[in-house]
Amino acid sequence: MKRRIISAAAILVCAQSAYAGTTWDGGGGNGSWNVPANWTGDTVPPANSFITIAPSAQPVMTQNLSGQYEATGMQINGGTSISGNPIQFINATITSSLSTAFTFNNNVQLGGASANTIRPTAALSFGNIVFSSLTGGAGGMIVQGDTSLGLGGGRVIVGSASYTGPTTVEGKAVLVVNGTTSGQGDYSVLGALAGNGNINLAAGKKVSVSGNISPGDAGLPFNPGTMNITGDLVFNTNGRYFFDGSPTVPDRVNVSGLVDMSAANDTFFDFTHPNPGSYIVATYGNRLGQFDNVNIAAGAQLIYTSAENSGPGQVVLLVPEPACAAASLIALAALTHPAVRRPR
Repeated sequence: MKRRIISAAAILVCAQSAYAGTTWDGGGGNGSWNVPANWTGDTVPPANSFITIAPSAQPVMTQNLSGQYEATGMQINGGTSISGNPIQFINATITSSLSTAFTFNNNVQLGGASANTIRPTAALSFGNIVFSSLTGGAGGMIVQGDTSLGLGGGRVIVGSASYTGPTTVEGKAVLVVNGTTSGQGDYSVLGALAGNGNINLAAGKKVSVSGNISPGDAGLPFNPGTMNITGDLVFNTNGRYFFDGSPTVPDRVNVSGLVDMSAANDTFFDFTHPNPGSYIVATYGNRLGQFDNVNIAAGAQLIYTSAENSGPGQVVLLVPEPACAAASLIALAALTHPAVRRPR
């Protein structure tokens, strides 16, 4: 019996040691990761730990452990930002429960052979996880969330990125690219892809949209923007260009390669109509097909400047003056319902 008690105590001590120092409590009175008193158990986290950021009086943190720190994941329940030395996540999950933004001002490396998962779980659109710089290898990134088109729930916002693996934006998630990426793999968008950035894909790679693409601020009204894609853009079945046309400088997507709209039931949806005028909503190196469903203002037209399977060209939205639109409708009615002469 005594031997069993000793063994149980030894296991408890080992278990406590394994988890000691993995929760930030800011008890050291500053934001330094290398101060033991800032961690539960007053021990800095050992390498390859799962880090929990708890609410504390030290919301601004500095990763100043020696060199790059390797973590198996992170749960963000407090704080506002981390800067300093890089953090490498290996086949990890990063989750935030905050209703305010949390920013990684340091470099974050996505390591491992499998994708790293990023998930803001807050019900408010201000609960974003922001990465200033993402690097890494072939594992790539999965973005999860509880929203679509910024209508509630946090987003993942990326500045520069150079990880080479694929990017998957799952349904109800929003990825906002506001910086410049390089050498990236395929994007698979089931939720929403937004931002004012430059997405530079590796040769032969593409952005495939089964959900929504929305330049600017993820479909929020009066926040249009321009997205540049080096590579191809493919609208899959039910893929949608969620367009913000307000008020005079609307959304625009510039694609160096192919824009493929040949799948069934893809949609151009004008969320907020621009003023009368001619607007370039997309440019391309080549195009296949056209949008099956076009939801635009009455009298407006969506025009493709190149023939099928050719380019370069543009997708242009023509919004007439109200009087011109009314005249066009009257003319159309006259053509489709010609007047009938009464017999004398």
